[in-house]
Amino acid sequence: MEIAIVSNLVKDTITDNNGVIAHSLGGPVCYCGMIAKELGFKPNLVSRYGKDLQEWERQLLKTKGLFLEPSGSSDLKTTRFNIRCLGRSRELILESNCEKLRLEDIIKTHHDAWLVSPVFDEVPPEVLDYIRQRGKELEFVMVDPQGFTRIADDKGIITVKDRINLDLNGVQAIKLDPAELACLTGGLSGFSGMKKILEHYGVDFVLNTEEKAIHLATDNTIYSLTILEMTTSDATGIGDILSATFACTYLKENDFIWGLCFAAGAVTASLQTNLRGLEKIPNRSKVEENASYFYNTLQFDKI
Repeated sequence: MEIAIVSNLVKDTITDNNGVIAHSLGGPVCYCGMIAKELGFKPNLVSRYGKDLQEWERQLLKTKGLFLEPSGSSDLKTTRFNIRCLGRSRELILESNCEKLRLEDIIKTHHDAWLVSPVFDEVPPEVLDYIRQRGKELEFVMVDPQGFTRIADDKGIITVKDRINLDLNGVQAIKLDPAELACLTGGLSGFSGMKKILEHYGVDFVLNTEEKAIHLATDNTIYSLTILEMTTSDATGIGDILSATFACTYLKENDFIWGLCFAAGAVTASLQTNLRGLEKIPNRSKVEENASYFYNTLQFDKI
């Protein structure tokens, strides 16, 4: 099976919780692509990147089974973030921003699934519209709206907009953190916010991540899993790992419960490595082991 990762490549400078500074390729292209590969999918990257991308970095991606299309090369610099880890939260500073994706980057391409996860406003409406249409034609579409909700001040410091409107007709699943949930619902949080996403946007599945829990809402029920307490030096990419794991597992098993359990299992396995950057991608056997544990701890509430 094939999954398209729609997002610009990122170069990260990460200061972890111990004050250690590391430079790493990142963003959904890497984190989503690598965990999808680990789960047996072929990741197809729809991305723009700059000529500042070094040959050794291209080779690193290739060793992970990730291949950039030559047509994605841009005269602008690759998108860069300076990330300061603050426990499980973080501060982001945008240092450079590559150009937007183009309709010709995706038109006439077909995949089993699409994961649209912009990092900073690189997915224009016409690109999202085309992908949504693919969803209407029975290709699975999942959206992580992080890059739609972000705004940068004159120093590049990233915050979340107060309110946005997205047309998600044709999208089956969306993954949101509390700030993004509030942005899409006019300030609502928790179960009430998730319910509004289901009703207003018409998606089938809403995943909401909190510091110690992952929730999934569908129809009139919310399923919840508690994440074990643990320390980590770097949580960068955890949300991307969650989104891709849910999409791949749901598509393969046609079971959203297992999708949720595998997503929680992948997040936990990644945090348990206590490694930085792309080194934290967990192996499939550990994800499966954790998923079996979470399957037996699932809780649910009616909404």
